[in-house]
Amino acid sequence: MEIAYFILDPFPSDRATSIEIANTVNEIANQGATVHLFAPVAAPREELEQHFNLELSSRIYIQGLYPCAAMRQKYPSFSYRAWLLKKLWEMSRWGTIDFIYTRGIKLASFLRRFAVPLGFRIIYEVHQIEADWPYDSRFRAWKNNRRERRVFNGGLAGVVCITQALMNKLNILYPLNCPATVIPCGVQRKFLAEELRLRPRISRIIHVSSLTFLEGVDVLIRAMQWIDATLYIYTRTRSIQAFRDMVAALGLRSKVRFCGPLDHGLVPSVLQQADMLAIPLPGENPVSRNSSPLKLFEYMAAGKPIVASDVPGIREVLEDRRNALLFRASDPQSLAQAVHLLQNDPALARCIASNALADAQRYTWDERAKSILTFLEGIKSRS
Repeated sequence: MEIAYFILDPFPSDRATSIEIANTVNEIANQGATVHLFAPVAAPREELEQHFNLELSSRIYIQGLYPCAAMRQKYPSFSYRAWLLKKLWEMSRWGTIDFIYTRGIKLASFLRRFAVPLGFRIIYEVHQIEADWPYDSRFRAWKNNRRERRVFNGGLAGVVCITQALMNKLNILYPLNCPATVIPCGVQRKFLAEELRLRPRISRIIHVSSLTFLEGVDVLIRAMQWIDATLYIYTRTRSIQAFRDMVAALGLRSKVRFCGPLDHGLVPSVLQQADMLAIPLPGENPVSRNSSPLKLFEYMAAGKPIVASDVPGIREVLEDRRNALLFRASDPQSLAQAVHLLQNDPALARCIASNALADAQRYTWDERAKSILTFLEGIKSRS
């Protein structure tokens, strides 16, 4: 099977999206498919392997319009789309591409308009619904909502959602007329802890975050007012001044420490230093409620007790008191109570850490790739 994977961001970028794409594409190639990845900017293969802590498959062919030096500059969208049109025309002449795969509404809309008339089958991986996204511009929100309606009104060969909550909402807004499936994100198999390493007392809480309003870091910081422990927050390259100001205003400088940036390859070793891991997704934000964050599976693989917001996307993977302790979303005191419970019940903490590690075996990137290829084979056999 040959797959053309189109992305809109530089490759790599500092976003979790880039990590998800790299691991998904690499494991699809490791399963025997050939993947052609097209990006506006692409680093050399050796730099990609170092950035993602991966050994890239020889069945991945990466093409970028601009050289790596252009990554710090905003690339012209028009020229990238013109380049993609040229690539689409070339691929239509090859006659070997089975599917075009993408995520992100702009590219999905572009491909529906130009790739479908050329006879390509498009698979759209859904990570958010545009109607839920809190855009800062009404015009931008209207434009992307219109794109989304057009995409789901026809032209897709298949849809992959990362959570059932997203799929349910999608079916309400846009009754799908194509095959659809739910396939969560994953974790590298080498991230799986070999054994549980738990200390007698929970005193070190770790949160890995991109520090956006979607991740509930403010809730976690506020909860530290009632928690006898130290919180270590690791990030990538985003600004954290607003959260530093919050910590200072609450008098929590001795209890909250900012430790970024963190290379992705170092995530397992950092998580092993934790006594507890936290996922404080806000409940009032529909994007967060329906999401399946990358950190969820990396935390499970670490073999540490997890406290997490009780929101639909999280509940599809985590079960209260079995592989995590769930608390009321956006409620700092509920979060603090969950931490207190695990601090006072080491047996429960060990139980949920052990179950989370066992469950992580089902959420590796290679398992995700197998599910995607099985879905694509089903579509191919029906056409």
